[in-house]
Amino acid sequence: MPVWQPRAEWLSAAVQSALGQRGCDIELIVVDNGNTAPVARMLAGVQDSRLRIVRQEHGGVSSARNAGMRVALGDHFRFLDCDDVFDPDSTAHLLSLSDNDRTIAYGATVYCDAELRPYKVLECSVQGALGERALTDFTVTLPSLLFPRRVAELAGGWDETLTMCEDWDFVLRALEHAQVRGDTRVASYYRRHSTSAVGSSSIELAETSAACVVDKYLARHPEQASSPRVRRLHASRLTSSGTRYLQAHARGRAFARYAAAARIDPLFTLGEVSRVLAAEVRLRIGRLTGRNGRDVSA
Repeated sequence: MPVWQPRAEWLSAAVQSALGQRGCDIELIVVDNGNTAPVARMLAGVQDSRLRIVRQEHGGVSSARNAGMRVALGDHFRFLDCDDVFDPDSTAHLLSLSDNDRTIAYGATVYCDAELRPYKVLECSVQGALGERALTDFTVTLPSLLFPRRVAELAGGWDETLTMCEDWDFVLRALEHAQVRGDTRVASYYRRHSTSAVGSSSIELAETSAACVVDKYLARHPEQASSPRVRRLHASRLTSSGTRYLQAHARGRAFARYAAAARIDPLFTLGEVSRVLAAEVRLRIGRLTGRNGRDVSA
């Protein structure tokens, strides 16, 4: 668990959810990523021999995760941010799915608001060795994954040059050495909150980081560069950026991304943009009619 300038109550909930895993033996390695107030002081009330705190100079989240992996003793790894929460039985269940050192187990993720009130569930159904499908079909968040140590080692650790999309990069590299086995049982609760990056600069950084991850993947698999799936991936990245710009009220940049995506994969882009615009219309109608308990507004 990498920790950087946490909210105390969210950190406490994350730590307790990790230590509260039932039906398995765990250790929790909290990496104090150079916080002004030492994490050891914040967690002084946690009297549990399974908790280990490693303090280092401030670096990126990948540096913190690598530091944790270096001192870890277990045969499997899970990664949890300090504002998210594990389901209490999820690690034991994922261990039952990962029956060898080349199987990554996964479950579903519940997206929640800042108070951990659920609003969406992200599920996946793919199984086995994914190959090229890993680029587009493996829709699982990092905390809902269980990695055998052997797979994590073969993946080569976390790329410390990436400041965004580092989890996608790590998972793609891990999937090159493993098959997957999972189901729709909830494994983690992902907290979305007001400090999440939503501005244009963060969208631009996400675009650049995602492009870097794809370039790294294609450098390892140059034969896939012109495949339909890679074209679909490029269109998907552009439409996703367009939607984020639309949500940030940067309509010019949004429609520029949609247009670029349409040149790559017209049918996919039409479907995605239609879905986004339909959702926008429903949201506006809901606001006008006062649905879902919202105030009537124009």
